[in-house]
Amino acid sequence: PWWGRPRPIPSSGGPLRGGGGGLGGRVFWVTHHDLRFPGYEEQARMGCPEIVGVDAAVNGHIHRELGNVVRGQTTWLNPGNLTRVSRGDATRAHEPAVLRLDVTCDGDWTTRRVTVPHLPFMEVFHPEVTSTEPRVNDSLFIRELAALESARTSGGAGLRAFLDANLPQFAPRVVEEIEALAREVLPDGH
Repeated sequence: PWWGRPRPIPSSGGPLRGGGGGLGGRVFWVTHHDLRFPGYEEQARMGCPEIVGVDAAVNGHIHRELGNVVRGQTTWLNPGNLTRVSRGDATRAHEPAVLRLDVTCDGDWTTRRVTVPHLPFMEVFHPEVTSTEPRVNDSLFIRELAALESARTSGGAGLRAFLDANLPQFAPRVVEEIEALAREVLPDGH
């Protein structure tokens, strides 16, 4: 499964060999594992083993294209995502594409990536918005919160004074909600 502990990869393709017919007698598998490919060694959970009876396994877990791994008669391919899934340098360089696999009647096979129509990275991922910390001078409310923080008391007198000074600006329903919250945290509910 794609969640939790991955299932072990079998060491043999079992009875599938010879049933390829239209694939020149070749056997191809599709997997979804966190496998060790060149450039993804640190994050991987397991290596790419030989699977007797399987000529190629196309892995779909890792989102970027990685180099093939050959183990015995099994070639592991990781073509990457069809789409760009997140903002970042790896995604910026990723060109959305699909893997094309061609098999001849003799059983020879080749692969290539076929680029699909897509927009430039900056038209898909808009510039990252960075937040700035509010400056104390930004508003009266922020200034009052800063003053409240510095005048905090164990009895809640600072909070009570802050609420008394600021609640009149809000609608009665909002005031009721804020007062209910204040009663939960103020000693004696005042």
